[in-house]
Amino acid sequence: MMGCLAGLMATAARRCYGEQMGLSPEDGDDVDAWWGCRRRSAEAWATLTDRAAAAYLGALLCFGVADANKWSAHPTTGILAQLLLPPVQLAIIVGLARSADSATARVCRSRIAQVR
Repeated sequence: MMGCLAGLMATAARRCYGEQMGLSPEDGDDVDAWWGCRRRSAEAWATLTDRAAAAYLGALLCFGVADANKWSAHPTTGILAQLLLPPVQLAIIVGLARSADSATARVCRSRIAQVR
């Protein structure tokens, strides 16, 4: 699902960016604005990454509490997580690749997070 989502987002952003710049989709091979229709600085990527990581952790906490308290008689929280969280996961992955300035990147690069 994540690969399909990334492909759709890249295609839509290229089309959007190309329309703004008066380019055809074939001319957009060097476009760096594939995550939305605007270019982001390293600081903006760091902010996006940290917000996505906070949203992801919050969602995992909410789903965990819902499962532990058995608020739902059906196993819908796992399915709901599978449907809602891939865009957030993709934002974290792309953000980590685009900027090393986020708190999430610092945590991932910390000695404790590195498995040897």
